[in-house]
Amino acid sequence: MDLVPSELTTLIIKNIGRDRRTLASCRLVSRTFRAIANPLLFHTITINKARKPPRLSFEIFVRNIDIINSVKEIIYEIQAVALPEFV
Repeated sequence: MDLVPSELTTLIIKNIGRDRRTLASCRLVSRTFRAIANPLLFHTITINKARKPPRLSFEIFVRNIDIINSVKEIIYEIQAVALPEFV
């Protein structure tokens, strides 16, 4: 049972803003915090093929329904490649 009203919890987490590290920590506090923080933390996922190793693997998303339900946008970034000039 949560001792803090959900309205207050929502205000606290939404005032954190876009600080991803703090939001990730908040989701570890309780199920209520996780339910509020997940949509803010996982709303947009950026996949960068050039980043090695990837910070989050696809398997994490497939196995975690809370994360899957929070994702609204996926951005796939690729590294630009310079093409040779033809004369």
